[in-house]
Amino acid sequence: MPFIGQERYCDLALIAQGEGFQIATQFMPNNFAGVIRGEGHLRAEFEAEGDNGTSPRATIEFAWDGLWAEDDREMMEHMVVSVVASRDD
Repeated sequence: MPFIGQERYCDLALIAQGEGFQIATQFMPNNFAGVIRGEGHLRAEFEAEGDNGTSPRATIEFAWDGLWAEDDREMMEHMVVSVVASRDD
């Protein structure tokens, strides 16, 4: 699908010192905790939706070693985000 208009960015998740890591969705299903407190991995499938279309689905894995750093670059060593799969339906 060709891109029309300006790019938009949104947060998929947030991580805060002392609070852990949490998926930032519009709503949280009852059967999906979406939270990592300390070392752990979380894998979820995402699909962005807008008035004029829907993105391809992407399976994304978040891997956190449980350590916190104030510096963004250092934090990227502790929290690794990977696209595991992407598909159009």
